[in-house]
Amino acid sequence: MLNDLMIHNIEAVLKRIFCQKVTRSTIREVQNGFMACTKNDQELSRDLLETILSGQLQGGFSSHPLADHIKKIMSEFTIPLRVAKEVFERGEFVSMVTSDILKNEGDIAFLNRIRRVDGEEFSFISDPVSTLHLLHHFTARVQELEQNKDLLQAMKGDLVSLKDKLEALTR
Repeated sequence: MLNDLMIHNIEAVLKRIFCQKVTRSTIREVQNGFMACTKNDQELSRDLLETILSGQLQGGFSSHPLADHIKKIMSEFTIPLRVAKEVFERGEFVSMVTSDILKNEGDIAFLNRIRRVDGEEFSFISDPVSTLHLLHHFTARVQELEQNKDLLQAMKGDLVSLKDKLEALTR
């Protein structure tokens, strides 16, 4: 049974966890914290975590005497929890890629920055030739999707757009 002390402890656990950098283990730390605060009641812990992740009071929580406190926790921690879950599930995937053109006495290079979902970021410099090499490499990877017709069909709009841009460069 959810009580006032459990809710206060869960709020304290979330504040402690989210004052640190979100990593791939953050969601596990949250799950462990919820289990400790609910005295290892797996069902209560899971239901409460799912409620906060959803951002909506669910099940018995909507009429619970502590519903207002749960709403307060949701308003503060739903988004950080969703980010932690995404980092856990997709942390090493690319979130954003940006590039800047660098010019120096007629030479051209690109300063490329890649950020992953987990916030890790790295940069590298490429010249036009190595940029084309990367394009060839990734085009070959996409061609390997030929066996997966559904995925290829879903990407068709992006592929046509890319084709149009490359055709415009070769006119």
